[in-house]
Amino acid sequence: MKLKFFSSCIYLNGQKYKIFTNKPFSILDIIKFYNYQNQIIIIEHNKQIYNNLNKNSIQINNLDNLEIITIVGGG
Repeated sequence: MKLKFFSSCIYLNGQKYKIFTNKPFSILDIIKFYNYQNQIIIIEHNKQIYNNLNKNSIQINNLDNLEIITIVGGG
């Protein structure tokens, strides 16, 4: 049985990461992996800002640039 792996370099919040997976991955996969709360974040993906979208539909490609901004409340 032959296994297929996917490899990508991405930039996440200014840091370079090498990612290996067994399937193509999406922004939602990154959010789940890093335990971000999906409801209170804003995503910048390759200079485009998203705040309310189906993050599962946007695939991550090699050398993509992601900025994940969390919203913090307090007093």
